[in-house]
Amino acid sequence: MAAIAVGVVLATLFQRLGWAHAVALAAPPHLGFTPPVPVALGRLLATHGWAYLSVILPIAALGVLSSIQILESAEVAGDIYPTRPSLLMNGIGTLCAACFGSAFTTSLYIGHPAWKGLGARTGYSALNGVAIMLLCLTGGMSLVVRLVPMPVAFGILVWVGLIMMAQAFGSVPRRQAPAVALGLVPGLAAWTLLQVQSALAATGATLASAPARLEAAIHLSGLVTLAQGSLFSAMLLGACATLVIERQFARAAGWAAAASVLSCLGVIHAGRITPEGVVNSFGWLAAPRFALAYLAFAGVLLACHLAERSRWRVSDASPGADRDMAAVLAQDPAE
Repeated sequence: MAAIAVGVVLATLFQRLGWAHAVALAAPPHLGFTPPVPVALGRLLATHGWAYLSVILPIAALGVLSSIQILESAEVAGDIYPTRPSLLMNGIGTLCAACFGSAFTTSLYIGHPAWKGLGARTGYSALNGVAIMLLCLTGGMSLVVRLVPMPVAFGILVWVGLIMMAQAFGSVPRRQAPAVALGLVPGLAAWTLLQVQSALAATGATLASAPARLEAAIHLSGLVTLAQGSLFSAMLLGACATLVIERQFARAAGWAAAASVLSCLGVIHAGRITPEGVVNSFGWLAAPRFALAYLAFAGVLLACHLAERSRWRVSDASPGADRDMAAVLAQDPAE
């Protein structure tokens, strides 16, 4: 609250002094009691829902995966929460909200270490829920959007992102830092693609209207394929890199094979540019080149695993087996 209040004052002052661009205000707020209105969810699904199933299922899967990652982040920060009831309450909250027309999924708090560092405990969630409920029931959210400039709100998100990034690198062994960096690449591609789309939209253009020029300048096709399913591919690439660093090639091959299957189904790397924007192509062999590439990668990893096993057998059969074994174990896995 203090950061937002100071940000609002500074933003207003800088705009009055001409030191910052004036931000267009949102529409005037409409205050008043607005109770939630139930919707016929069954009829909605029967008439329109199935047509959007290819969008609903990936978003639901992303919500589950992000919640699991948030639980892992909390555990690293020293707080262990049971997975099943946490995800179950997420699902119940999402279904209850959907019965009143909400299209948004319930999710756990991201940035657990950041909020814990500020002194937040279980009561913070309850107070936050009550505050948001009152804003929604009274139309107060429109007042907040009008009074609080977007850059001020983004400052909080940037701070949370910095804390999460620090935890990502600080909570893993030093030799695994390259795996964390590799896991950031799909997310950076998705962010870059979003910025490109926003910039083009501001000029009245689309990705489909200038693909050749963009391809030469920023490798547009690479951004699109990396951005589609970025959370999944980030986890897969990070897991593969971690296991390769630890010389667990067989397990790394399993993750590469999983990436091949997801590429086949179009969950990752199957985005394509259309006049309406980037569209995901779900279906069998949706991204065949990536499926084949991951499959070849899995084969290479299996070959490394077999070579590693052969190396151990040679060490066991040598006259100085104990000495050789100690030398192998003393090696840095990153090498």
